[in-house]
Amino acid sequence: MSVFKIRCGLPLVAMFLLSTVIVVASTIQKPPAPVSEGVNVKARPQAIWLSILEARTADPGLTSCKMLSENGRRSVLKETFMVPVLGDVGCTLSLLDSPPNRMDYKLINSDTFTTFDGSWVMTPGANEHSTRLVLSCDAVPKRAVPPFFLHMVIDRKVKKRLDFVKTLAERKEIQMQTVALGLGQQQPSSR
Repeated sequence: MSVFKIRCGLPLVAMFLLSTVIVVASTIQKPPAPVSEGVNVKARPQAIWLSILEARTADPGLTSCKMLSENGRRSVLKETFMVPVLGDVGCTLSLLDSPPNRMDYKLINSDTFTTFDGSWVMTPGANEHSTRLVLSCDAVPKRAVPPFFLHMVIDRKVKKRLDFVKTLAERKEIQMQTVALGLGQQQPSSR
């Protein structure tokens, strides 16, 4: 074998081996880490609870959403949302409400994910009209998606949903306080 053939062949073999390692590594990827984000909300848990319930079907980040069944603290929800690269993603979720401070969701069926589970958790804030709200999501796609990319997309969606619920809850808190003040300061009727 000539020196020329060896010099030309080694880089080709190295490129082949490197591309094989990359392909194998992408198919044996470890699942992305769960995403968990929190926000301080200037509202009591009651206002936040109502806002999360409203956001289940009214969140602007959803393409479509339909409550399939409700039975006490358990319900089933089908939602569709857009994910870059993956397109429209449909998920049927089992929801479990554990008043006064926790809501959990678990994937029943999806064309895109094998896992899509998480929770909403409320803890007391600095004062009686403040609450810490944390939303977590553990998502594992059915097809190979770079974990950093999926984590980035889920993180962005979680933050947007938290912001939406925070806005709703703070509006509801103001409404609740206004109603409470109105009821407490009723003037006696004049005759």
